[in-house]
Amino acid sequence: MSKSEDNKKKLFELIKENPNLPIMIMADNDTMCEEYGYSLMQIIESVEKTKIYLYSDRVYTEDEKDELEEEILDCMDIENENEETINKLIKDEIDKLENYECILIYCSN
Repeated sequence: MSKSEDNKKKLFELIKENPNLPIMIMADNDTMCEEYGYSLMQIIESVEKTKIYLYSDRVYTEDEKDELEEEILDCMDIENENEETINKLIKDEIDKLENYECILIYCSN
């Protein structure tokens, strides 16, 4: 069975186990056709149940939370604060973000 077929099987299992979760799709920018409104994505590269965060025109997955924290810290105007206070401010900011528990599909063509 091909990797894409394995991922399709995993997708069906995740949907069956989590029927109420939204399905989000991440498409490979390198394979998008800019001349048309849609591009056909035929290959499922990977599938996972995760939480995504929307911040500064970017999507961060649970696995990218460290990057998200760094991005938030870079955008904050913090001076003379201790590490505990900074971590709390970052956590508070993350808690305010639009976020979703979802089934996330990475695809390409």
